[in-house]
Amino acid sequence: PLETARVARDVFFWLAMTLTAMIALITPGLTAEAIGTERTRGTLEMLLATPLQRPEILRGKLLGDLSVLVLLVSPSLPLFGFCYLFHGASGVQVAGVFLVLGLTGLLCAVLGISASAIQERSMAAKWQAYLLALLACGMFGGPLWLIGGIAAGADTTPFAVATPLLMIVCGLALAHLW
Repeated sequence: PLETARVARDVFFWLAMTLTAMIALITPGLTAEAIGTERTRGTLEMLLATPLQRPEILRGKLLGDLSVLVLLVSPSLPLFGFCYLFHGASGVQVAGVFLVLGLTGLLCAVLGISASAIQERSMAAKWQAYLLALLACGMFGGPLWLIGGIAAGADTTPFAVATPLLMIVCGLALAHLW
């Protein structure tokens, strides 16, 4: 049982870190084409001519891309369940990892859609979104550090408040610009 719990802890740690990296690498690419695709197809003018307001259009694009991200992350739920079942992680750790994963996905998606709305070309939007997302996720105290601490069972008290608060403030600042 002790060996099984140790293996479950290792699986939990690497699964959490892999999902965080996957979200930081996939989400900007998904969302950075949201407005750029409309521009290249010539449908942006028609979309703007509808009674929808611009923030509503951006929120719709955001929710569509986040639903794809949820579908990509959802197959990991049984693996987290096994880690919990074999005492590799507590319920608080699993909930904490998913909370930070959700905030990270939301932040990276907002960065990608904002870059798509700002940049004229899709490739420039992707570069900007990737750069900002990797800086936000990889900086000291960012989501990678916080999830690493949660998954390892370390004391994450300094990061537990500062990181989600910083992510929420950045997300709200970007959402206000919309």
